[in-house]
Amino acid sequence: MRVYVSDEAHSSIDKGMDILGLGLENLVKIQTDKCFKIKTKVLEEKIKKDLKNGYSPIGIIGIAGTTNTGSVDPLNKLGEIAKKYKLWYMIDAAYGGPAAKINKKLFYGIEKADSLLINPHKWFFVPFEVACVMVKNKKNLKNTFNLVPEYLTGGVEKNEREDLMNYSIQLSKDFKALKVWMTIKVYGTSILKNAIINDIQMANYAYGIVMRSKEFYPIHKPELSIFCFQYIPRKKHINKNLINKKIISLIEKDGRIFLAGTIINKENVLRINCTNHRRKKKDIDFLFLVLKQIGEKAESLLS
Repeated sequence: MRVYVSDEAHSSIDKGMDILGLGLENLVKIQTDKCFKIKTKVLEEKIKKDLKNGYSPIGIIGIAGTTNTGSVDPLNKLGEIAKKYKLWYMIDAAYGGPAAKINKKLFYGIEKADSLLINPHKWFFVPFEVACVMVKNKKNLKNTFNLVPEYLTGGVEKNEREDLMNYSIQLSKDFKALKVWMTIKVYGTSILKNAIINDIQMANYAYGIVMRSKEFYPIHKPELSIFCFQYIPRKKHINKNLINKKIISLIEKDGRIFLAGTIINKENVLRINCTNHRRKKKDIDFLFLVLKQIGEKAESLLS
């Protein structure tokens, strides 16, 4: 059995395959383009090759907001390929999903998914942790997880409510949905939408600073709230990869700002994720002011 996903997919997908007993050798990671989106032509060629070699493709996973760069795969095209080869189409929108209504063009085709994952604690400003899986046909979910022993039978009349234990691995669970409901009830969708728009604007504001700067270099243009970039050392003999790794360690010691680093194309880069409804332009200005100072310090230590 083969499941296809971009090589930008988070390692949690690898773990999920392992837990389900499908084997990591059956998770086929497809090359991405310069914008970190899955190459659909390469994907289709791989599916055809696997079919020819006797494998059984079962599904495609599209990423709507990758963990590293926030890139969104061509969801509509992936949906067409999934339909063509009769594959299950899963969209991992754990992070980016809440922005789907804001940028409909970017998320075009999301409605073609057979199942959709969204984690409201990531970008819907809901307290940690709460995850949401939606399926087009709930019978598919029930057929997968429903296993009711005799001592739990009952409530089978059509006019009685569905028991959620039949729709997931967990038999008992806390009421995570309350946090989502209360967040929407208290703030309303307009305030949440505006907060997400502001986050996207802050990422683009950061991108503008980097584009005008001599000290930094953009790895990509942000589509959502994530932006990756590198510090460019003034002294040419200093390794760019090494200094960006050094900056990450100095940031924590400095204590004025905090951001994480990541690795893209085998290089250390700086990564910000603007998912804070309180963030303003002055915060981004301060961030880069401090980063310049830390970058200069890193240069002196590596000279």
